Amino acid sequence: MKNSPTKPPQYTKTHYTMKTSFLIATFCALLISSSNVRADHHGVITKVKNNKAMVTMFFDKLLSKPEELRAICHEDFTFTYMGKIPKKYTLLEYGKAYNADDFFSSWLAHVGKVVPDGIELNTLHMIADEKGVAVRQKGKAKGKYAQYNNDYSWHFLFKDGKIHSIEEFNSDVLVAKALYGRALRKRDPEAQTAKDLKSLASMAYETFASGNSEGWAKLHTNDLKFTIFGDLPHSGVKIGTDAVIEEVFKVIPTLWKNFKVIPKRTNVIENKVFVQVKITADNLDSESMHVFSIKGGKIASFTAFDDTDSMRKAMIK
Repeated sequence: MKNSPTKPPQYTKTHYTMKTSFLIATFCALLISSSNVRADHHGVITKVKNNKAMVTMFFDKLLSKPEELRAICHEDFTFTYMGKIPKKYTLLEYGKAYNADDFFSSWLAHVGKVVPDGIELNTLHMIADEKGVAVRQKGKAKGKYAQYNNDYSWHFLFKDGKIHSIEEFNSDVLVAKALYGRALRKRDPEAQTAKDLKSLASMAYETFASGNSEGWAKLHTNDLKFTIFGDLPHSGVKIGTDAVIEEVFKVIPTLWKNFKVIPKRTNVIENKVFVQVKITADNLDSESMHVFSIKGGKIASFTAFDDTDSMRKAMIK
């Protein structure tokens, strides 16, 4: 008995219609997904631009039309000058958080008394993401007692599309000398402490650069809080050294080839170390501000204000 030849499948109009509908639905889903990614990326870029614009406006109007800045300040706004000068030497208390009313009425009014001829602030670098902006400036002014040419670092954080908090960092020793006529002498133990903190931060960069994760981990506390602002694959808050090594250090080489972090300038205020760094990789030449908090001789927290837009553009596709 001969086998009957196999008949080709008979496709009906309904079959083709279902197949076509499936392909169309899949294509539409891909388009929607792609549109959502582009929309999210566009949203991040828009927030970064808006944050930069608000910070630029802040400095443009700070000393000339400060009341116009209230509209861009969050209802829970705080301003903190991070230097520490004994209250008995100053016109008002330094090193504390001021709300919006106190900032505009008290803090800015006192600035005019110690730099009566005004102050010139020149922006050198501005690094931003959708959550915050870090600014480096050089100032030029004639203080009440001496020439006052200070260097500044500002940290802005945003909430609900407005400025939520500002931290100002500069040399409080120069403030005391030029604005209040006080000579604050640092004791040797304090100078040694600052040197030790700088050395600790430097070792963190060295062990990271050499790939010595074990040596790097020993420099940090067990409950290390490691924060990278932005919306990149390695961004977020990591708790503990193991999480940082797995979710940050091992991820970076897959995103940026020849990635390097080079410290350029370091400042110490109490238990915090502020480091301006240069970040390079293939197709990347950027800068960032890193902040270390030291506790018990170890690094307890780390925060990076990276130029996420430049880093995103340089990522390996």
